[in-house]
Amino acid sequence: MLSTLLALALTAAPPPCAPSTVEFGAPEAPRVVDAYIDPTSSATLGTVLELRRWIAERPGEVVVRLHWTHLGIRLDPRADRVRRWLAAMASDGHLLPALRATQRDGVDRIFVRLSTAAGREDLARELGVGEAEHERLSATRCHDAAMREARRTVRREMAEQGTAVFRLPVFVLDELAFEDAGLLDRLRPAVGRQRARLRARNARPPAPFPEPRASSDRLIRPEVRAPALGGPGLPHTFVLMARDEDDPALFSLLPPLLAYRHAHPGSVSIRVVARGVGLEHGLRQRLCDADRKGLLPAYLQALSREPSLRNADPATRDLLDAIDASDGGPPCDLDPDDDEESLPDGGWLDGVPMTRNELQDLEAMLGLLVATDRPLDAILRPAAPADDL
Repeated sequence: MLSTLLALALTAAPPPCAPSTVEFGAPEAPRVVDAYIDPTSSATLGTVLELRRWIAERPGEVVVRLHWTHLGIRLDPRADRVRRWLAAMASDGHLLPALRATQRDGVDRIFVRLSTAAGREDLARELGVGEAEHERLSATRCHDAAMREARRTVRREMAEQGTAVFRLPVFVLDELAFEDAGLLDRLRPAVGRQRARLRARNARPPAPFPEPRASSDRLIRPEVRAPALGGPGLPHTFVLMARDEDDPALFSLLPPLLAYRHAHPGSVSIRVVARGVGLEHGLRQRLCDADRKGLLPAYLQALSREPSLRNADPATRDLLDAIDASDGGPPCDLDPDDDEESLPDGGWLDGVPMTRNELQDLEAMLGLLVATDRPLDAILRPAAPADDL
């Protein structure tokens, strides 16, 4: 009798709960991001799609763990019911169809559809889930405890950052917790900084080589990663910061630089730094692709023209198509660098800000920069520390 009762109890026991956390990326990836997201938010579908796209650009580099939660500011039984359903559907591999249905119908209508057998049957057919499986997922409360724990965790993480009031989604990377929007404007550079730290920690010390002699040592040369038109040994460097391909700095400052390089090869190196990052990356992506394909000189020449003239030119459109064409090469590092983002806007020649008028007589300006290295500099500069003598 006891064995019969035990068998009946085991037969009636509900199936075990699937994990509530959904992962994007390789589990063994060296960088782990915990994302705390309210599945009923109208922005969740866009955020999840952008996370998937971002992870696909970095195979094996980053894994994102999605934790479903909410702020719990007010009692909302309808939203709670839809959250349980979304969490259950996500754990069973139906995340995107369920999010798309919620985005289209809204939380209230999904709640109404979940409240009737006919509505649940329609949802099951719409999402491609068996009716019996959908009934089980719709009735489960497996993920309530995980969502409560996630809410406590995200509040604790944000409190440790000194933030008591915040909005979801919240991302946690190492000891850093922060809010972000659907375009991941804060997450991208945060992961990029972590990658740079790991790369610097594991990198071998570079082989020493003589620093190319240029203008005065007192001038500041910004260290940037942007592709260069001209080698590192050229005596002068021009760095131009631009937000996108239509930035006025491109077609106002590049023409005199390119004309001078054509007349005086081997004199000035040009670097265009793409500031910020957007959904499609734009200028940053094309600079990298053009450099990899040997099209950087032609691309900078095109950027030196006003956008209205550039867009109407068939040759420029052919050039951009060639740059954008996939070549199977390694993916570009599209995360903005902190050092680059901290540089002021505009154009800088050997660390000195330049206007268009000043660049019109570039030969005279370069002469002034070279003249700053005066014979009396050795006397006027502070003496070297005793340890260096």
